[in-house]
Amino acid sequence: MTFLKNLFIYFRYKRFNKLHFKKNNFPNSENLILIEFNRFKTFHVSVAIIANILAKKFKANMACYPEISFHKCVDGKQTLKNKLFFFLGNILKTKDFGIFYSFGVKKIFNVPVNSPYYEEALRIKKRYIKKIKTKDNLLKFKLNNILIGDLIYDSYLKYYKKETVNISHVTFSYFFQKSIEYYLFWFYYFKKNNVKAVITPQASLLSALPLRLAIYFSSKAIVADQQYLFQLNKNRIYPHKQWLDFQKDIKRKDVKKNISKGLELAKKRLMLRFAGQASVDIPYIYKSPYKKKNNLKNMVLKKNNRLKILIAPHSFVDAPHAIGNHLFADYYEWLIYILKLSKMTKYDWYIKCHPNFYNRNQDPSAQIVESLCKEYKNVKYLDQTTSHYQIISEKIDYVITCNGTIAMEYPYLGIPAINGSMVTPYNFKFNYNPKTIKELKMIILNLKKKKFKVNRKKILEIYFLRHIYYSNDWLYENMNELIQYCKEWQLVHINPAAYEFFLERSKSVYSKQKYDALKRFVNSKDYMFTFNHLGINLSDQILSQKKIY
Repeated sequence: MTFLKNLFIYFRYKRFNKLHFKKNNFPNSENLILIEFNRFKTFHVSVAIIANILAKKFKANMACYPEISFHKCVDGKQTLKNKLFFFLGNILKTKDFGIFYSFGVKKIFNVPVNSPYYEEALRIKKRYIKKIKTKDNLLKFKLNNILIGDLIYDSYLKYYKKETVNISHVTFSYFFQKSIEYYLFWFYYFKKNNVKAVITPQASLLSALPLRLAIYFSSKAIVADQQYLFQLNKNRIYPHKQWLDFQKDIKRKDVKKNISKGLELAKKRLMLRFAGQASVDIPYIYKSPYKKKNNLKNMVLKKNNRLKILIAPHSFVDAPHAIGNHLFADYYEWLIYILKLSKMTKYDWYIKCHPNFYNRNQDPSAQIVESLCKEYKNVKYLDQTTSHYQIISEKIDYVITCNGTIAMEYPYLGIPAINGSMVTPYNFKFNYNPKTIKELKMIILNLKKKKFKVNRKKILEIYFLRHIYYSNDWLYENMNELIQYCKEWQLVHINPAAYEFFLERSKSVYSKQKYDALKRFVNSKDYMFTFNHLGINLSDQILSQKKIY
């Protein structure tokens, strides 16, 4: 029954696309709109309208490449089953193939598993691999002045499910070779074809390499997920860096005029998060770390006069450089440094992973952290389900993170945070923000018990700018409704119910106002799509945001 229902949803969605998007036939045009081919249902909804706007703008045809192309290249083989699936999908236009063809895609092609650029890649590898003596060398690695080292680094972690890169290991040499082969394929593809725009749902890992090439060749580089819409450029090659404009935004006339209402709403949202409601302005957080389940009979912190420090680690494998580089090469290097420093102090140390870390088959981070605590016995491992309320009520003194949201949350509750990265929206005066590793060391080794003066207004200003001014509603007015409709966040991407959700709201999602706003956006050089493109004033934006929670 579910199979038949899903089949009918696919049919309805494809029919909608065929009726809504008139075929853009430009048989004599060599211009291309390049789109990542994947199974992410919400991306299909977002890319359909953007790709068609761009196709008309540039009189271009649409072509797609598979999101998993690089993994297949690393695997070094493609099974007969995969080849047949891809061939029949293109011919019969089944499932996701049919979806992409329904909104105007002309071609879905594969990246060759056996690279035609093997010899050239080998020469490049031999030339550069000797120069990559450290992880930082890798992160700064460029070809044709295009930064790709960070993409190689994160893809290595993801592919091998490793906490860090071992540049002297044979697997890295092989992976580096394959990365260059993949780079050369796309470099020559852009040289041979007139690519006017690239559209993907994310900008990390080597699957997003076409975005870097688009920026290099002065094409449009669009990142469109279900929450935000970005145009990347040479000055901002990463999405989600709108916080760089916060200092300027807070001085805008419309912000000054509406700031009291904005801060009131920001406080309400933050209080919901502290009350244990999951997903408040962070839809992928499906388990709240602020559940009020204190078990005071079983205290988790020691009862003494020592300084108490909490370490809040990050996922090691999930694209640590998605918005840029940190003080350390990766999250594992940062954590090891902190653990080594802990042995030089007389503090009580604790570490707690986020409750979202439960899928240990896909993300081994929690297991790795747990095993590290056996080596660093002075650091107590706290269960992932331990509520932050219990930790705070038992008088934690400081929290250390690299660039997590806890660096905003704990300070609001009176606990100072120490960041391990300059790449964070929370790099402000209410935190410790070392600019060097040496400075970080000096801060940690000289911590004292002291009353922390909370600047809650500044915290609320940042929350307002990040989640209300730059809201996550470019596609849907309320992301929570989509999550509830699809049952949970993980299913938003793959559940055909996401199509059904869209079809019920298609008139508002694809309204003339939205269409005109998107045209204005792609015709501009603006970094991020906001309410301003819709012609809405900030006062109305705040009113619409009030309806969400």
